[in-house]
Amino acid sequence: MPNHPRQLFIFTDGEVKNTKEVLDLVKHHAHSHRCFSFGIGEGASTALITGMAREGSGHAQFITGTDRMQAKVMQSLRFALQPAVVNISVDWTLPDGITVDALSPPINVLFPGQRSLIYAQLKGESSGGSEGTVTVKYSLKDQPVTNQLHFCLKPTEETGLAVHYLAARTLIRSLEQQERLSGSDLFGIRKSIMDKMICFRNRIMKLSVQAGVSSVYTAFIAINKESRQIVKGPLLQRRVPAYWSLRIPNRPSLRGGGPGSDCESEEEHCRGSAGKSRVKSTSRLGKRRWSHKLDLLLQLVSLQKASGCWDLDATLADVFWEDGG
Repeated sequence: MPNHPRQLFIFTDGEVKNTKEVLDLVKHHAHSHRCFSFGIGEGASTALITGMAREGSGHAQFITGTDRMQAKVMQSLRFALQPAVVNISVDWTLPDGITVDALSPPINVLFPGQRSLIYAQLKGESSGGSEGTVTVKYSLKDQPVTNQLHFCLKPTEETGLAVHYLAARTLIRSLEQQERLSGSDLFGIRKSIMDKMICFRNRIMKLSVQAGVSSVYTAFIAINKESRQIVKGPLLQRRVPAYWSLRIPNRPSLRGGGPGSDCESEEEHCRGSAGKSRVKSTSRLGKRRWSHKLDLLLQLVSLQKASGCWDLDATLADVFWEDGG
């Protein structure tokens, strides 16, 4: 019915041989329905699950291991019952001589509580303006919305490479997905399909090596600098302590005094051998307690999920129990 799109929930637990045909069918009917896909188990096709959600302006979920299906289905159901951001477009306004290449795949839909990152590469050199503008347009509840962001084209002195790595990773994942879609229908292999897959593979490997970001065709190896030989052996986990430069209020200095320390105000503790012994003992105790606090903090950080939240389970409760003790 018009203005009442169909909400389609699809569950699959295995490989599908005609992925491209399925995605084309979903895209053809995208004006009348939204597709929410669920991949059950390790054998579900990633290209199929994510592709149906992308072409059908829905949401993809993967249910593996001990995941509970009910929670993920309810999340998708909440998305289906609420208005979503659609008709998303990104436009760039740049000075003459500057071009832009989009590294992220286009965004079809965003549901309440979701966010998305867009990576793009600016090329060239401008002899005129030093500012660019990116305009994001979308529709929410049939109302058009426009947001603009102005940014400076001059790089800072210390930008680092973190964003470059993330952008390269996004482009690699996009190329990997395109390769899977190109090779999804291998019944009666055609030369054009194989040539396209080889082209994708070469681009992925070249970008992975240049950016230092792993892919399905590359991996990191360790090389001994002295012997120039590859280090072989099983992977081992090593816990590297973090050294923070923090001052603990209301505690003696770890160096046993000095301007501004607690020992300076307590003259009876800083004078004589007995006073020095007491200061040293208190400092060691404070150092051990602070080391314990750091261990608990690292445990808390390791339990945090990528979305920024924590699972309310026994492991998290143990961390707070030890902290309170």
